[in-house]
Parts: sequence; structure tokens; C-alpha cells
Amino acid sequence: MSPMKSCRLLTLILFILAEYASCEIYTAVFRIQEALKEEATLLKEARDVINCMEHMGREDTAIDKLRRFVDATAAARRNTSRQWDHPLAGYHLVHRMLGWYEVAAGLDDIIDNERVDRFLEMIPWKHPNRSKSFPGPSDRTGVATAIINLRQYYGISFEDWAAGRVAGIRVEPLTVDEFYHVGETASHISRYEQAVDWLEETVRRLENKAPAKRMNLRRAKRQLARTYRYNSQFEKAMNLSRGLHLHDPMSTVLEDEYHNYQRLFKEANETVTPPRLNLMETIRKTEIQLCRGNEKYAKSDKELVCFEKEVDFFERFKLEEISKDPELYVIHDTLTNKQVDDAVNNNVLRKSISRMGTYGSQTTDIRIVQGTSLTMHMTEFAYGLEDTIGRVTGLDAIGKTRAKNRWPSDDLLLVNYGIGGLYNTHHDSMETGRPQFKETGRRIATWITYLSNVTKGGGTIFPELNIKVDAKKGASLFWYNHYRNGTLDERLEHSGCPVLMGSKWIVTKWIREHENMFRRPCSLNKLE
Repeated sequence: MSPMKSCRLLTLILFILAEYASCEIYTAVFRIQEALKEEATLLKEARDVINCMEHMGREDTAIDKLRRFVDATAAARRNTSRQWDHPLAGYHLVHRMLGWYEVAAGLDDIIDNERVDRFLEMIPWKHPNRSKSFPGPSDRTGVATAIINLRQYYGISFEDWAAGRVAGIRVEPLTVDEFYHVGETASHISRYEQAVDWLEETVRRLENKAPAKRMNLRRAKRQLARTYRYNSQFEKAMNLSRGLHLHDPMSTVLEDEYHNYQRLFKEANETVTPPRLNLMETIRKTEIQLCRGNEKYAKSDKELVCFEKEVDFFERFKLEEISKDPELYVIHDTLTNKQVDDAVNNNVLRKSISRMGTYGSQTTDIRIVQGTSLTMHMTEFAYGLEDTIGRVTGLDAIGKTRAKNRWPSDDLLLVNYGIGGLYNTHHDSMETGRPQFKETGRRIATWITYLSNVTKGGGTIFPELNIKVDAKKGASLFWYNHYRNGTLDERLEHSGCPVLMGSKWIVTKWIREHENMFRRPCSLNKLE
């Protein structure tokens, strides 16, 4: 292949990856299952291409590269395909799938062959929007971010990552190059404390290798020095850079870097700055302790009770009061296993699911999930659940689609969390002055129904209340977002712990203020 054609192919790959960035798979664990199936089909077609080329007597670099890639992929699948919900299985799958783009580029010059053309059609090469089960470049960053979050929240040791061991289950481990990728990603997303940890470990592991296998040691040390600088650890950056410069005194790049860190260190010593109080880190430490805890929820209030709420002669609900003030309830057995499975396995619903947490063209990591409207795609099921919510809470829980000219509540939202999927601390009231709130009022209450058990992690936590509720299939969680006097109850800030192992499915309902003003009457008492 000519250099000019190689350049054009590389440009095409980058363009397609950029266009395809919105079709992420790391933000929903069920997409990982779909990607595994897609990978199996690709392997079968790739073997057919290899056999076809061998039969034609055509052997070249591209076919040999395809053969080696297929063999390596097949070996990796044997180690991880049964543990699709393992975070490292997802990490390695994303990297393998992205490798198919390079394979396609190598085969592009094999023309006039129907078998090869059919194989290339399977990869988002000419049709980047064909499949939602093929990763894009944002997945590379996303899976690394998931590893960063899981280590921070659950304290998984570097030795366990290097052994491929998470929650007692082993798969293909992280290599030293992958340690570097995670550390580099942490630096790029401004998670400098985590980046320092990962890059220091990368350097340590590279230094323990034989000299002939330390090819990336210099690169890792330079990245670590840059990260020290971003983390205001100027002395460490200066010392590390000085060592690199002494090892290669002829490098003007290393000399410039050393002098730059030396200048920053000197300026920092001449300036007296007060210690930074990082409120977000303080909040995150509280969240981490709750997510790591084994308790279901705090049981300090001895007055908490379990009781049955009788809606009518034929229907009762089992309620568990897990906080008296503010009111917070778990409603057990809201849905049967069959109802849950019908929703989670509905093909129409799955095809409509897309990334959440985007505003315009800006993607955020406030929540690493994908979701869709349950009401629009499983109308009968959704209406039944809305009626149940209304009977249990006494509120008007009919969604805006069903209510037509009214807006008592938002439509039901079905959500699947991604690899290391989480939802950062937030309040559901959404007191942001958005235009539609003038018509509907704020979100006065929240209802969550869990559609799956989560093997490890994925609990809902309320840091101000020291409460953690584990996901339990068929159970629901309910609370009010405001005091009766209308004041925002900041104690109801909550978050979703990262999913360490398993798949987390939930349905969410937000109930609005104006249509429910007489169902939950206001109070003039500023303490209520």
C-alpha cells in the first residue's frame, strides 16, 4: 500500500471514529453483551476471509495481520466471554473492538472480492451509524475512567488489577501498558491524584522489568512528571525530570522540561499559599465510605418500622420505613420477576436506549448510563406501574404523555448503568428556573424501581442521612424532595454507587408539584 493511500486511510479512520463517538457501549452494560455477540460474528467472518485468501493462494501482510489478530481475539474471549459483567472484561473488549478499524484499513486494498467486501461491511467503516454495539473513541476513555472510579471507590489494589481479580473473580489482567493508559487518561480528565497513583505504579512495574523490556519507561516518567506539575507537586516533577535529563544530557526537550519544573518549584517556594480546602473531595470521601459499607442502611433510629399498606381489599404493599425524618421508604415486591424480565428483555426498548448525561453536543460524566422512555415503548406496562405508584403514594403519578394536556409527573424512564456506572451526588428537585417548571412545578417526589439485583456495588446512597439502599429486583424506593412548606430538603441529595460487578437496571419516576398541590397539602410552618 502506498504512503499516500495509507495517509488517506488513516484520515478516513479518524473521521469515522469521530462521527461514531456518540454510539458508546461503555455507558450501558447490556451494550457489552451485544458487542460480544458482534465480535463473535466478526471472528467467524474473518476466518472465512482468511480461508478464502488461502484458497486463492493470496498471502500478504494484511492477511497475516488479520490472522494474528483473530487468534489473539479468540484467545482473549476464552478467558472473559463468560464474565461479560466484569469491568476488566469490558475494558479489554472495547480495546479489541477498536482494533478492527485497523484491520479494516489493512484489507481495504484487497479489491474485487465479495467475501472481503462483506466482512468490511460489518465494521462501521463505510456505514458508521449502522450499529450501536460497536465502540467509538470515547469508549477508550470511558472504560479507563471506570477503572479509575472503581479503584477510588472500592479500594481495589494494583496487585488485584494486575492479576485481573475483581470481587474474587479473575479474568485477563491489566498489562503495564494498560496501567499507563489508565494513568494517562486520569491526567487528561484532570483526576490528578488518581493519575499520580497509576503512573507511579506504571513506572515501578517498568523498572522491575528487564532492561530490554523497558521501552516505554521514559515516556511513562515524562507523563508522570507532567502530572506532578498539574498536581502542584513541583519538587517531584523537577527531581524526576532531572534524572531523565542526566540520563540523556543531549536532549534539548528534556533539558527544557527540567528547567521549566525547576522554575515552577522556585516560584512555588517564594509564594505562600494557604492549603486548599477541596469540598468535593470531602463529599466524595463520605460517598466512598457509604459505597464500601456492607450495611443496607443506617439503623440508628429505633422507631423505624415495617408495615403493610392496604390499598383495597385485594391489594397490599409491604413498606419499610428506613428514615422517619425525612420520610424515606422501601416498597418491597412492587413488581413480579416476570414483569421485570419482560421490561429488561424487551427488544424494542433496548433498540431505543441511548446515552444520557448530554447537553447539546457536550457529553458529561455526571451519570454513566443509557436510558429511554418506558412509557413510549411499553405503554401498558408503564401505565400499570404509574397506577401502582399513585395507589402507594396517594399522588397523581400519571405521566405527561398519558395525561396529554396535564403534567402530573414525568414519563417513566428506563435506565441501564455502564461499566463502573455511577450517578454523582445530586438533588432531583431541579430548581433551575427552566421554562417548563412554570407550568409543572418542581419535582416534589422521586420513585425508583429496581429491575435487577446487582452482584457488587450499585447501591443508592444518601450521604447526609448516612443511608445506603442496595438494589433489589422488584423493590422500589420513594421520598419527597421538599419540606411541606416548599423549601428544598437538601438532606435528600443522593447518588448511585459505581457498579463493580453485574448489570443495574432501574425505572425512575419524578412527580411534579402543581398537579399534586392538594394531594400533599402545603404547610405554613417553616419547620415542616
